[in-house]
Amino acid sequence: RRVVDAAAEQRGATGRVWNLRAFVRAQQGDIPGAIADFTEALRRDPAFVAALANRATARMELAEQTGARGDWEAALADAAAALARESKRAACH
Repeated sequence: RRVVDAAAEQRGATGRVWNLRAFVRAQQGDIPGAIADFTEALRRDPAFVAALANRATARMELAEQTGARGDWEAALADAAAALARESKRAACH
């Protein structure tokens, strides 16, 4: 975990790095810390749907139904929009 912590603390660390750190924290049972890191991942990369889905899962672990539901709805909306963009792109080719 020290390596992931160090990477996340680097200036310019990406949302993917913070998502990885959050995943490690969740695996170690630190769900509140994982939620904070997933939130930071989303702050750094608001379009990072995987971090949104991961935060929803972590919130479910803590029985934060309202927050989890909002995250799942946002993740599904983002996924639907991505699929719509891809179908339009495929239709053009």
